[in-house]
Amino acid sequence: HTYSTAEGGLRRIDLHKNFRSRAEVIDTVNRVFAKIMTRELGGIEYDDAAALYAGAVYPENADCGSELILFEKPPKESEWNAKQVEALGIAARIRRLKQGFLVTDKESGELRRVCCRDIVILLRTTSGWDEVFKRVLEEEGIPVHMTSRTGYFAASEVQELLHFLQILDNPLQDIPLYGVLHSYLGDFTEEEIAMIRAFYPKKKYLFDALQACADREQDAGEAADGMDSRIADKIRSFLASVHRYRELAVCLSVQELLQTILRETAYLHYVAVKPEGNKRRANVEMLLVKAADYEKTSYFGLYHFLRYMEQLEKYEVDYGEAGLQDENADVVRIMSIHKSKGLEFPVCFVSGLAKKFQTRDLSARLVLDLDAGIGVDYVDPDRRVRSRDLRRNVIAEKMRADNLAEEMRILYVAMTRAKEKLILTGTVRSPEKMAVSLIPLMHLERTLLPYDVLTGQGSFLHLLLAALARNRCLDVFYQEYGLEPARKAPFYAKDMSIQVKLYDWEEIVEGKLEETVRMEERKRGLLLSDPVKDVDALLVTRLSDSFVLHYPYDDLRRLYTKTTVSELKMAGMREEADFSFDLYEEETVIPYLPGFLEKDETVSGSMRGSAFHKVMELFDFTRLTDVVINDQKAVRSLLQEQISEMRLSGRLSEEYYDVLSLPKITAFLRSDAARRMGEAARTGRLYKEQPFVLGLPAERLGSEFPQEETVLIQGIIDVFFEEGGKYVLLDYKTDAVDTAEELIRRYRVQLDYYAEALEQHANYHDTEKILYSFKLGEEIHL
Repeated sequence: HTYSTAEGGLRRIDLHKNFRSRAEVIDTVNRVFAKIMTRELGGIEYDDAAALYAGAVYPENADCGSELILFEKPPKESEWNAKQVEALGIAARIRRLKQGFLVTDKESGELRRVCCRDIVILLRTTSGWDEVFKRVLEEEGIPVHMTSRTGYFAASEVQELLHFLQILDNPLQDIPLYGVLHSYLGDFTEEEIAMIRAFYPKKKYLFDALQACADREQDAGEAADGMDSRIADKIRSFLASVHRYRELAVCLSVQELLQTILRETAYLHYVAVKPEGNKRRANVEMLLVKAADYEKTSYFGLYHFLRYMEQLEKYEVDYGEAGLQDENADVVRIMSIHKSKGLEFPVCFVSGLAKKFQTRDLSARLVLDLDAGIGVDYVDPDRRVRSRDLRRNVIAEKMRADNLAEEMRILYVAMTRAKEKLILTGTVRSPEKMAVSLIPLMHLERTLLPYDVLTGQGSFLHLLLAALARNRCLDVFYQEYGLEPARKAPFYAKDMSIQVKLYDWEEIVEGKLEETVRMEERKRGLLLSDPVKDVDALLVTRLSDSFVLHYPYDDLRRLYTKTTVSELKMAGMREEADFSFDLYEEETVIPYLPGFLEKDETVSGSMRGSAFHKVMELFDFTRLTDVVINDQKAVRSLLQEQISEMRLSGRLSEEYYDVLSLPKITAFLRSDAARRMGEAARTGRLYKEQPFVLGLPAERLGSEFPQEETVLIQGIIDVFFEEGGKYVLLDYKTDAVDTAEELIRRYRVQLDYYAEALEQHANYHDTEKILYSFKLGEEIHL
């Protein structure tokens, strides 16, 4: 909305009209901002033209009313603070939502049970808030995701590993040692650690007490008096692992030491199954990366690595937790209101409402405003006094009004992120005083809250409570404290779609303790229960069958649906003679060499074979008549002429030309096979470089494969031609062999498959198979 200022300029207020929210959310937003947003403060008159209107259709759901949840702040002497209490209350509300609240599925349009990914917690600022909320929610078993560049060193999995490294460097550190004992790596309970310390109160260090317990058990052959033998066994096992890893720390790098610990303790698997396991695993892997980076420096050893990490944490050089969540991850998201612009969520918590607005700039000695200019304090150097100047006060008040208008717009953005359920949360110090202070607002004659009342509000919560009091929706709240208003305004709405609830901080903390006790009782019950007696026999049978289930097609594990003739040829060579497989000429990798050394390069067998095959593919056999074959000079002349044409046309590369042997090719062209190819070419019955696909029963590849399975075999035939009512198959070979038997042993399987493919293609049988060896200069009939 664009409006005119007193100076005649234009200002634009970005009020996002959310047409996809339920009517309950829209009604709450309209009722609140109709009382607090004015042209003087909000920059726009929140009338019917500016109000939100429902534009989407949702299934009926009676639980979508908005809520304002207030938590009483704990006293200063309490171990709990206001942020923790609010986070605990939010966790309890999320658990109740997950038990039965329904949201609209985006795909089907039907109602379904709410998931964590449907919920977002919006904060005015994440600094100092998101870490507290994240820690409390995760302790309550609610997976959380937030984008932050801090929190890596505070991650429990990173702390546990660093503590373990600290005691490997120096075990006489009680705090890290207690952390390790109470973690997965130690597996001691708090009661067990307290018992160990109580047995030897005169020992200066906790590690000495552990050592004394282990020594006494070994000397006496039994556990210390009053100590369970199981605890003594745990102590002995723990100390043995510590001593072993301390010895490894001397000879291994930090990265190798960490990898050994993770591998032997399965710590990566442990963190992976916890809530947000992927991110926890990534945090541990990031520690491995940092250890590898540390090894590249001039420092070495575990001691210097720990000092390096301590300095990073001390000077807040934080890496930030590894972020692996995507938009489909089932986690509750915590983000600032600014980052939520343009996004919508089915359930939206707008929290931290009691945080006071930033007014530090207003009390500075120098204030700046784009429209009003500069204002400074008045200073009298003679009398050595300083006081506030009138101009400075006017500018400061204008800045206060502008800041309040901006905060209103931010609150508007936050409240319009909710699609189906809006929950507002905040903490109050004295609910009774707050309730009394709001009563006068219910008897005002004006619909809008006065300017002086609005400018006196110092937080989102104060603005909301003032608007709700003006809407007369705090009656239930007043009745709870015996503060029923004297009279009711005529516009009092009993169907106001927002509920105001107040919780005592002790009630929230007790709820956490009760939940903890309940979970411990369930855990103890599971550990003490007999799974055979407590579980249905039919279920046990099904589970047993599942664990012993065998894959019914295990015989097909090594069977490929498609293979090549070359692979089958090599497999056949292995079966017939193992030593012949070593003779097979594998493709070799040609290393890169500078240009001045390329001429000295040793030619690979595969490159020479490709060059010979290329010439045979391009050679025009129609010109190879009997007259030419009988004249050696004529054959050589024809070969040189055609090779020159191949080079000029670019079909034969210079690399291929350099590795050719013209005498060997000439010898082939004078052979009987070449003569027969010439006759077939002149009658159009010569075929070169023909690809094929052949389907064979799987049992042909191995007796363990079933006959009903089919395997596709592909390959390329060098040359074949029709002669006398049958096919003649010819394959060129450049292998460096000494006898024809070696070639037959290598390529019999290959030519058998080629012949079978040809015979399936036509009705010809008894295909003639010929190998020609350029090395031996002879035809080999199979």
